[in-house]
Amino acid sequence: MRQDPTKDFNVPLARIYGEQGKLEKMFHTYLNLIQANPSYRSISQRNFSLYVNEDPTNEANVILRKTLLKRLQEKPDILYNELLSWLFIQQKQYKKAFVQEKAIYKRSEEDLIGIIDLGFIAMNDEDFENAYDIFTYAIENSPTPEEKLRNHQYLMKVRLQTASEKEYDAIVAEFQRLFDTYGSGKQTYLLQIDYNHFLAFTMGNTTEAIENLKTLAKYNMTSYQEARVKMELADILVYDEKFNQALIYYSQIQNKIKNSVISQEARFKVAKASYYKGDFKWA
Repeated sequence: MRQDPTKDFNVPLARIYGEQGKLEKMFHTYLNLIQANPSYRSISQRNFSLYVNEDPTNEANVILRKTLLKRLQEKPDILYNELLSWLFIQQKQYKKAFVQEKAIYKRSEEDLIGIIDLGFIAMNDEDFENAYDIFTYAIENSPTPEEKLRNHQYLMKVRLQTASEKEYDAIVAEFQRLFDTYGSGKQTYLLQIDYNHFLAFTMGNTTEAIENLKTLAKYNMTSYQEARVKMELADILVYDEKFNQALIYYSQIQNKIKNSVISQEARFKVAKASYYKGDFKWA
């Protein structure tokens, strides 16, 4: 490359540095590549993953973190915040990743997708405390009522995961406050599905949940929205051992949106419901 500036062997060079154990040179080479051409980012991160693991004290983790922080101090660039966030996620340090995602959001002011994705990662990893803080931040910074509602729904998913029995009444009251604010029509159908799932499967109040969902299903919704509502309704009917009613709703889903994943899910649940009611041959 020194002899001919038109040649670019940085990709194999970075790999050689990695094989030699010269990790700092490897990371610097990959970072230079990404800066010169952002399309190299996914390739670089895949190669980072060969050296980085969940252990924050792992040599490669330490070197990459120091390299990124040094570059960030010398020349602030959102790229380094994004890669630090990625590193902290690999290490399951969601609070530190959240700090980076907030810095990215404040500098770019584009959207909250990075924040929300991190919230789901933390929630799926059962780090509910950080997931709660992340979704709360998303709510506070949502630019539209629709986004605020969606982020409230995500926050309630965290609340449902962590609630103790003595908090059930408070959960119900919280849902009702959201319905008072955003309504009980089709615009809140996902929130209502979560609420009625909680009523039926956690609180055992199947009668109210069934009535709520029957009312919701009467609204003029898209086929997909109607299918999701009827799927939850049918699941609760199965739980309440009202198998014939459940089979009707599952069949409606199959007929309404044929050749879709949700239709296949309904078909599978028809077989399960038939098994529960003792119709083994049909199941």
